[in-house]
Amino acid sequence: MILQVNDISFEGLSNDDAVKILRESVQKPGPIKLVVAKCWDPTPRGYFTLPRQEQSRPV
Repeated sequence: MILQVNDISFEGLSNDDAVKILRESVQKPGPIKLVVAKCWDPTPRGYFTLPRQEQSRPV
């Protein structure tokens, strides 16, 4: 997830506004500074397993 482009925060912006800022930034010569967030769960909980109290049933 992109949080900022060249010190312009995306907080509170719509997707359309954020894309507009990003497109304008790539048109300018020079480097682009991105601040990104990586979503990561260090303790996955097995999202595709059945709860222990329920028996598995044929589909």
